[in-house]
Amino acid sequence: MRTSNFSVSATHGDMPQKERADAIMKEFQKGLSRVLITTDVWALGIDVQQVSLVINYDLPNNRKLYIHRIGR
Repeated sequence: MRTSNFSVSATHGDMPQKERADAIMKEFQKGLSRVLITTDVWALGIDVQQVSLVINYDLPNNRKLYIHRIGR
């Protein structure tokens, strides 16, 4: 995606919590990154108002996790 000039951020569970929360999330919330690719590490407890589209690569096994992933 970056080679096609999309501003992309990515997170995963192996990243330190501080890096995920401080650097990546703030970058995304400020609009410096228009695409966020992440694992289930952010499926619960994250609320970003400006998200207009959520694409699930694979679907979760339960309804509660699915609802949290797509932002209620």
